[in-house]
Amino acid sequence: MLDHRLRLKEIIAEAICEGAASEGQFRRKYGVDELLTAIIVAGDSCHEVAAKTISHLCSDDGHFNGNTIGLKSVFRFLEEATDGGPTGINDIRACHLDLRNKMRAGCTHAAIQQWVAHWYR
Repeated sequence: MLDHRLRLKEIIAEAICEGAASEGQFRRKYGVDELLTAIIVAGDSCHEVAAKTISHLCSDDGHFNGNTIGLKSVFRFLEEATDGGPTGINDIRACHLDLRNKMRAGCTHAAIQQWVAHWYR
């Protein structure tokens, strides 16, 4: 099994820079170090890494917390780590809307896992 933590860490750092955020503040506010050292473990599949990242960085009590940098990081990670995801603008839009609707309604980690498995191979 691959350890996806290093690549996720790099992707998050790139997304923070692109989002013009302070890396230290972002990492503290969203608990990035805890995510990378205690929540995600070696051997987690790329799907589980993505689900854990959304649950930890982008969700408060199952609802989206406004962390767009975190979401962009997850989407980029999934594009790189999986064999396929949504293609074409309509599928990408549907994928994003599906996640948005789940998070607006309030969702569990299991629901996020199902979303990842549905949209990414």
